[in-house]
Amino acid sequence: MTCPAKFWLKKIERFLIVFALLVGIPAYSCASSPTKQAGNATELASQTDSVPDPLAYYHFVLGYEYNLANAVDAALDEYAKALSYDPSSVTIQLRLGALYHSRGEHGKAQAHVETVLVQDPSNLTALQLMAAIAVGLNQPDRAIQFYDRIMARYPEDGEAYFSEGMLLAGLKQYEDAEKVVRRGIAITPTSPVGYLYLGRLLIQQQAWDRAAQAYREALVVHPGFEPAYLGLGTTLEAKGETAKAIEVYRRILTDINQGNRDARQRLVRLRLVRFLDEQETNQALAGVAQLPMRRTMSRPNCALA
Repeated sequence: MTCPAKFWLKKIERFLIVFALLVGIPAYSCASSPTKQAGNATELASQTDSVPDPLAYYHFVLGYEYNLANAVDAALDEYAKALSYDPSSVTIQLRLGALYHSRGEHGKAQAHVETVLVQDPSNLTALQLMAAIAVGLNQPDRAIQFYDRIMARYPEDGEAYFSEGMLLAGLKQYEDAEKVVRRGIAITPTSPVGYLYLGRLLIQQQAWDRAAQAYREALVVHPGFEPAYLGLGTTLEAKGETAKAIEVYRRILTDINQGNRDARQRLVRLRLVRFLDEQETNQALAGVAQLPMRRTMSRPNCALA
């Protein structure tokens, strides 16, 4: 038999939780740093709109705050509590799925995301997560099937084309991979990202000239696209065009991003290699110059011997 005092304490606790939710949540949010609050308020608002149950909302907000603080275990615990109050919440299920996936617990992640797909088979976030989970489980063919579903339902989602293209490249199906990536480029003509994927795909095939051209096309679309400059530089290195690669890395550091560590390290290495090559060449030439000159003697005429 339940003790009356415990029963009423439980009632009061629930009342206080709901009261804190309805009245105190703004103050709780303000306790976070202004930068964090400004940067995440829109995302939180958009997600909590789909968590209507007050107690679910309360635990969801706590889980969200723990997640921002990288306290993943506490976040999972709060999201699970939120789900217990609102078992049909797509938002909470996806949050749990994404967190478990990030921890490498793909089985648990898959269970939550599959629940969403039962309710909404065309949910884009769920399909993307299922594809990512399949990759995590080393099931590229299954991941490709999910990307095919995304492309069929959301043909304007360029990222699905690029992700599938790289999976196909990993399976050595380069011709199909390039076709898929180029389809993605065609539907995202104002984005340089597709050309970046194309360049990486061509590098895998050691098609250096075509890879360099892909990176140059990315820079036509977006002249300040830093990853394309890096891709172009590494491709020129692979081609043996050291001087051109050096110019690309200098361009990054002078015009694009002075703090780019990769460009700086590559530039220093190439210049050092070039310096050592010149030193070695100069030493070799100096050594040749110091060799004793031998007088060339004509052979005696055998007839005179």
